[in-house]
Amino acid sequence: MIKIIKQSGVMEADTISKNRRSSKSQMGSRQFLGYLVIAVFAVFTSCNTTKYIPVDGLNNIVGVWKGNYSAPQGDTGLTLNVYKEGSDYKATCHFYNLPGRTNTLEGKFYMNVSYTPSTKIYYLRAYKWIEDPGGGWVYFDLNGSIVGNIFSGSAISDRWGTYVFQAVRN
Repeated sequence: MIKIIKQSGVMEADTISKNRRSSKSQMGSRQFLGYLVIAVFAVFTSCNTTKYIPVDGLNNIVGVWKGNYSAPQGDTGLTLNVYKEGSDYKATCHFYNLPGRTNTLEGKFYMNVSYTPSTKIYYLRAYKWIEDPGGGWVYFDLNGSIVGNIFSGSAISDRWGTYVFQAVRN
């Protein structure tokens, strides 16, 4: 009985071995085709000229941000609308009274937006009034970073110095 099992095992092994040899030639063709597809894909993707934009680059700041800043007149509402215009990034900054407060006038101005990848700091530079509140108000610049959906940092005014801002992405 043991001998029959052995012979049966040998016969089965021979049959498996023959099947493997015939499938090896088929597998060789399949493997070659697989490698060819991978090689063509690699050549195609290396020739792709699409510009790589890192996740934390300028595109990351595009959108509407609402928050506030602390200034000599007290906490003040802030809405930033950051957008791409051609190859430039721009923003509008709207400041206003927070609910229940009457400590500021309302105003709005344009800003140029830039970014330094090594520090991950965004720079928003004010340059022109859209709605000048009058009365000697000056616009301010923003330097900040994004963590999750929060953009925060320093608001810098030639007249009032530096103060803190924080805004949440809408």
